[in-house]
Amino acid sequence: LYKEEIKRVNENNFDKNYYIQYFTLIETPISVKRGEKTSTSMVIRKQVIQNYNYLVDAFYNISFPEFKSRIIKVY
Repeated sequence: LYKEEIKRVNENNFDKNYYIQYFTLIETPISVKRGEKTSTSMVIRKQVIQNYNYLVDAFYNISFPEFKSRIIKVY
């Protein structure tokens, strides 16, 4: 379901060089309580990246190789 939606968005909105090629899902919704979004529902990217650094690292194979299996390839 997610793969098909990302493919649709890629093809309608991006040049091939900028396609989303990989993604992952986080365990819990982004929340104000953990400082990941403001009271007006704007995402605070810096805090999200800090809270889910182990997943970001998995994209670049820096550490946490056990999380590499959570990375989903679109194409």
